[in-house]
Amino acid sequence: MASLEHRPSKNLRTPLCLGVYGQGATTVFELPPNSQLDAAVSEARHGQIVYFTRGHERVAALVSPEVAAAGTAAIEALEDVEDNLAADEALAESGARYSHESIKAELGLI
Repeated sequence: MASLEHRPSKNLRTPLCLGVYGQGATTVFELPPNSQLDAAVSEARHGQIVYFTRGHERVAALVSPEVAAAGTAAIEALEDVEDNLAADEALAESGARYSHESIKAELGLI
């Protein structure tokens, strides 16, 4: 694995923070200065995927916000396709079809 080249930040006074995102909550930790971590962030900002390993196993990756957004969009698109396929299968299995008007009439909405 290649070593990281440190590209100094343009604004060295800005602390590096770690944001942990999940299930609607965000936790942000300010990180102490660390040249290896700064180098990893710099590489990610320049389009590289930086892997964190434990032993020889990849346990996490650091990517640019653009790559993360593209990955999230791709996952959401795949989930939408899965949802649509499941809905199509459910409709095909039920065999029964009801119009919007007949359901509204049955519920007394018209």
